[in-house]
Amino acid sequence: MKQSTVDARPDQLDLNLLRLFDALRTEGSVSGAARRLRLTQSGASRALARLRDALGDPLFLPANGGLLLTPYAERVADHVRCALEMLTASIARAEFDPCRSERRFVVAMTDYSEAVLLLALCRRLEVEAPGVRVEMVQASHAPPRGLGDGALDLSIAVHAPGAGRLVSRKLLRDELVAAARIDHPVFLRHASLRDDCDALQHVVVASDALSFAPLAVPPGGRTWRGARRLQSQSLLASALLVAQTDWIAILPRLLAAELERRTMLRILPVRLEHAAFDLRLHWHERFRADDGHRWLRGVIRDVAAQIPLHTPA
Repeated sequence: MKQSTVDARPDQLDLNLLRLFDALRTEGSVSGAARRLRLTQSGASRALARLRDALGDPLFLPANGGLLLTPYAERVADHVRCALEMLTASIARAEFDPCRSERRFVVAMTDYSEAVLLLALCRRLEVEAPGVRVEMVQASHAPPRGLGDGALDLSIAVHAPGAGRLVSRKLLRDELVAAARIDHPVFLRHASLRDDCDALQHVVVASDALSFAPLAVPPGGRTWRGARRLQSQSLLASALLVAQTDWIAILPRLLAAELERRTMLRILPVRLEHAAFDLRLHWHERFRADDGHRWLRGVIRDVAAQIPLHTPA
């Protein structure tokens, strides 16, 4: 015998009606379904009327103190439950567990931000998230476009906050200083350095440092009069150059202080003007609520907060 076609109108359905269908099937009564969904019994009865109208079928009939499913309701019941379970699973926020996660993050960093943060960050990840992979790529001096399309998760650099949907937070403040090899003859002229910048005849400035504070000048607003300026592509290459020559390097204080502790360089007693800059963490706002993203941002902020800031005496 040919089964009649049910005149269903799925465009009249909403998620709450499907939840009511499943609750009626499970509880076997309108009152039970109402309690399950935290509805009044009259509200559940009105919703059942809408559900019957939308599907063009009585669906549930009173029988022996319970509800009897119609053939149509029996046929679609498992599909409705499956659809609700799939929807619940698909929108559920998976909790990020750094101890078990094998997630891959891509972080753009400059020469400077790697030198300042990378060692402490790696040590923290080894303890808290041994399976998490963090890949470093070279950061530019402008907010990278990859933050928006997901090619990059984060950028750690000195550039100013980006426009639009990019979010930026300050990690730390540093400044540029002049440094030379530890036995440089310039250290024999301490008293004259503050007044006579002609002693700094050969200056190497890394392109990173120049982008940090392009107006950095000797005290009193003087220029590097008579100095030969060399621009390097790398802060570390600049440091290695001056460690073996009579050149003077313009470097961030955090990096220069670390090299001073390792007896590679010595910071000159000259305070540069307009030399301060901020290292910032950048990301796209569409990742603001992502649990893994928030965890990594928190780790990086913690690492930066624990870096001792070296200030001149």
